[in-house]
Parts: sequence; structure tokens; C-alpha cells
Amino acid sequence: IEAIKDEVEEGVMMAPATASHVLTHVAGVQLQTTSATSATSNVRIQGLSGRYTQILQDGFPLYGGLGGSLGILQIPPVDLQQVEFLKGSASTLYGSGAIAGVINLVSKRPELGNDETTVHLNGSQLGQFDANVFVRQQLNQKLGFSVMASHNLQKPFDVNGDGFTELPQITRSSFTSRLFWELTPRTKAIFSLGLTDEFRDGGDLMLVEGRTPDSTHFYRETNKTNRINTTVDFTHTIDSLNRLQFRNIVSLFNRQINLNEYIGETRNFSGKQATSFSEIAWKHNHVSKKHHSILGLNLNSNFFAQARVNPTIKPENYLDEGFNTFGVFGQHDWDITNKFAVEAGLRIDNSDYHKDKNGVDVFVLPRVAALYRVSSKWNTRLSAGLGYRLPTVFEQESEVRGFQNVLPLRGGATEAERSQGVNLDVTYRTPIGKEVFFTWNQLFFYTKIDAPIVFARAIRNGATREQFEMQNLDGYMDTKGLETNLKFTFGHFNIYAGYVYTDPKTYSDGKAAPFTLTSKHVVKTDFVWEVKGKYMVGLDCDYRTAQTLASGRVVPSLFTAGFLLRYTYRNIDFYFNTENITNQRQTQLDGTVLSAPYNTPQYTEIWAPQEGFVYNFGIRANLVKVATKKK
Repeated sequence: IEAIKDEVEEGVMMAPATASHVLTHVAGVQLQTTSATSATSNVRIQGLSGRYTQILQDGFPLYGGLGGSLGILQIPPVDLQQVEFLKGSASTLYGSGAIAGVINLVSKRPELGNDETTVHLNGSQLGQFDANVFVRQQLNQKLGFSVMASHNLQKPFDVNGDGFTELPQITRSSFTSRLFWELTPRTKAIFSLGLTDEFRDGGDLMLVEGRTPDSTHFYRETNKTNRINTTVDFTHTIDSLNRLQFRNIVSLFNRQINLNEYIGETRNFSGKQATSFSEIAWKHNHVSKKHHSILGLNLNSNFFAQARVNPTIKPENYLDEGFNTFGVFGQHDWDITNKFAVEAGLRIDNSDYHKDKNGVDVFVLPRVAALYRVSSKWNTRLSAGLGYRLPTVFEQESEVRGFQNVLPLRGGATEAERSQGVNLDVTYRTPIGKEVFFTWNQLFFYTKIDAPIVFARAIRNGATREQFEMQNLDGYMDTKGLETNLKFTFGHFNIYAGYVYTDPKTYSDGKAAPFTLTSKHVVKTDFVWEVKGKYMVGLDCDYRTAQTLASGRVVPSLFTAGFLLRYTYRNIDFYFNTENITNQRQTQLDGTVLSAPYNTPQYTEIWAPQEGFVYNFGIRANLVKVATKKK
């Protein structure tokens, strides 16, 4: 697992309304905007589309499907403890959708003697205002709780003066409450409730600000969403070697999209998605401490129903998806010697997504890994595994069209995507003197996906309007490359440098085509000077080489940078942050974004920042510790 912890605090100050910025601190992870009008986006790992990355919160699958492009944007990071990453073949045992990787957002827990009541206020020159409160408290040895409340506002903002919003109007409220309860000395439980309500409104600035549509001003996209989720997590320690765990989550997500793309025409799409995930696992540690095993069962249910604007009329592209996936999994770790360890795992999933085939599809996912510790400073890992992803209409390509004229899956005609992957990495860690530390990690990766699903034009039932559907490509795609990560720590200075080479291609009809919107070379750097409890100065830089668009046109390379200043007084942080100080903007680099004669912005491919130079500032105070210091 690759984990970041200190960088989470820095990311929260850069963007306290969303967890998306926290993820960009890791090489090989890219945030891809899917719609400039509504600012939706997804996460790409190792060049693969966002649909191949699984997002978890505290180990629970919360985000995906209809809300996939909004999930990471609707997670306030103020209660995050750390973020964990699994990439490529290391992640495939997590089941459907974990081909490229898994990102697990780990929340803070109450700690006895470390109570926290944090108030966080933030604003920016782009009309953003955020107010966040986080409380965690361990009441006694058996009972603790945490509460997070967040309210985020974004005014509609037109950066380049073309009359269309680069940043939509956003009003979002979020609430999460967790209860940590030790029922008996051997049994512990965690209960949580999460609520999110959001409204996004983008497009023609005059319409967003209240003007009545006319023949010149008509383009507008609104998104109304709300999410409710509950989780339970029971852990029972049988004895010193055995432990049982049961987990369950139920999530309800509603979304309504209104799209005015042409004069006098409003397209509506809305629906409800209900998901549940239940798992029971037995963990066993051998008395020799050389063997560790886990066995488990889980059930993943997913149902979506499209709402009908007129209850008596069935929409032409009526979408109705529902399936259950039952899984059995096991893994065994064996420390053969002090230097050599192996890990073998197997998952078998049964899914009924092909209901018209009167049966289930079975996915057998083996994974093996080996670790060799060359010395106290050197180690190397090798892992390989199989993965899969179930087909769905909720893809990035459907998102940019507001799911309009996107046809339902044709049952047995659309097969699941299957993958094979291998990772090899080498790590070197060493202290250099008393205050200097150096870490180098070199990763090589390869992933192949057979019969990948593509977005294709289709005509069914003699329709006159252009339609689209998901189809399996007659071929395959793969991504290969390397990641180099260097970290230096000396005194008050921390330096990080990361380089990623990615070469993804699609192979069909004997031809190879590169992925669109993918830079072959990416360099990330972070320079931080910090005196704990007093000052921090940070500078981060990001360089990406040229990208290819769907039309075949190559767009220029990008260099962006930002810096963060923080001053701490009695556990009160005052900070000032800037992003994109080079003021890179797609509309500036690529000319106009309006397409005559409809005055409709064509934002189907976003390859550069939209908002340009940004600065924000704020204050964050832990009131409990401030009061303690004063006393």
C-alpha cells in the first residue's frame, strides 16, 4: 500500500471542499475533468480511464455508477486521516472495477486524551466559501464519536469573459456522524450515517444568474443530487489468533440532470441508485507468526431506476440496471524466511448482470506476490493478478452527454471486461547522518484489458436522432510504463520528486492507437520547509508533455505550479495558497470554445485547467487545544 498522511493536511488547505486535490499528491494519479460546464471529473491511474479505479471510504465502496463523476468531488477532506493507494495488479482482488487501482480514504478516529474540535473557514477570489466543523471525542474507554459538518458555496465564475461558466454555481451541504462502541472487551462496533445534498448550475452565465432563456442565451446544465448512506462494522476477537469481522453499507443516491443544449429544447434525465455491500471475514494468525490467512464472503447489490418525466410514457433510452454479485475470497501470507515472503490470493465472483442468459457469469481472480528483502535498506516486490469490470452505461462518455440518447445495455451482447496485470517495484531506504533520510522507489507496471467497452454510435428501432451504446471492442488495450519516486528529508526540509512514463494504446483491426488526453511523461515535485507548530512554506510543480485529442490533434505541454504559506499560533492555522501561478487555461491555449450556430460550448475534451490562476486563504482552529494552551 502506498499511503499519504502529512500531505492530507496540506491538501485540505488547498481545497477544503473536495478530496480531489489530496489525490494529486501521488505520481501516476490524474484528476480528469469530464465536463467544464458542471465541473464533474474522475480519477485516472496509470493512464487508464476513471472507470477502472475503485473509490473506497474506510474500506466501503460508496461511489460509482450514476454518481461516479461526482463522488470524489462530494467528499469533504476535513475528517481524513490518510489516503491509501493500491495500483494495478495489487488491487484486482477487490473485485469489479479495481483494474487500474483502489483508493481508500481513511477517516480520523477518536483517541483517548486527543479530543479535537476543529473549525475551518476558507475563501477564494473565484467566489468560493467553505465552512467546515469536525469534532472527535473519546468519552471513555468504551465509547467515542466523531461528527463532520461541511457547507460549500461556489459562485458562477466566467474566467475568460466568453459568457460561459468555467466554474458552475455550487451549493453543497454534507454531514457525517460515526459512533465507536466497545460492546465487550472482545467486540467492537462502528456505526455511521452520511448525508450529502448538492446543486450545480453551469452554462450561460446570464441564465445561471437568473435571465430568461432566448434565441441567443439558452445553454445550461443543472445537477441536483442527494446521497444517504449508513454503515455498520463489527469486529469480534475470538482469541489471540482469530478474529471475525462483519461489515455492511447501504447507500441511496438520487440525481437529476436538466440540459438545455439547443434552442427551445430541454432534456431531462433523473434516476435513483440503491447499492448495498455486506461482507463477513475470518482472519487467522498462525502461532508461529509466519502464516497469516483471511477467508471471507461478500454480496454486492446494485440497482438503478430511471425516473419518467411522464409516468405513462417510457423514455426512448429508458435505463434500468440491477444486478447482484456474490464473492468468495481468501488470501494467505507466508514469511518463509526473514528475507523472503510470498502472498497468494483468490477471489471468485458470481454476477447475474446477464439476466437474459438465465444464469450467472463467474470470474476467477487469482493473485500472487513475492517480497524479497535484499538488506535492511533494499527490498523488491513482484505481483501479478487478474481483474474484471462489469459493463454499465454510466461511463464518462455518457456523462458529457447528460445520458441523453444513450441506449441500455443489450444484455448478453455486452460482455464484462477482463484484465491481466503485473507490477515490479524496488525500494531503497536509508538514513544519511542523524537528520537526513532518503527513499527511492522504482515501479514498473503492465496491464492488458481484453474486449474493452467503447462508446459507439448506434441506431435502434428506426430512431432518427443519433444514438449511442456501449459495445465491446474487437481487440484489446494495454498500458505500460514506470514510476520513479524520490523523497529527501533533512532537518526542516522535505523534498519529493516523481516521474511517470505511461504508454497506453488500443489495438483493433491490426492497428494501434494511443489513448487520448494522456501525457507520456509527467513530472511532479514538492518542496516543503516546516517548523512544526509554527511555520510552513510549500511549493509544488507539475509538468505534463503533449496530449492527443480524439480528432488526432496534438495539444501543447503544460507546466503548473503553486505555493502554500501557513502560520500557526496556539493551534490556529492561518494560510494563503495559490494554484496555477503560470495561469495555464485551455481557452487561452486553444482559442474559442463556442461552436456556431448554437452558441453551445463544446467541452467534451478537457486537457488543461479551466479556471486559470487561483488563490485561496483561510483559518483553521482546533478549539480544544487552543483552550488547553490558554489554561
